[in-house]
Amino acid sequence: MQRFKDTIGKLIYPIDPNPQRDWFIKALLPLTQMPLTQHKFETLQDALEKKTHIEVMAGYPHEYRGG
Repeated sequence: MQRFKDTIGKLIYPIDPNPQRDWFIKALLPLTQMPLTQHKFETLQDALEKKTHIEVMAGYPHEYRGG
């Protein structure tokens, strides 16, 4: 998540939060991405919280749960 935020922060023009949220979800591992595409999220933070929950429940190794 931090790498994503850092990259977005380097842009010279602002990007609407909705595309940011969608790009974040598309960049996730497929087993995390699929369940997230079935939900509607208002914010990037909401998507991050659900992503973390899914990865913990799936038992992903810590190095894949980057955050």
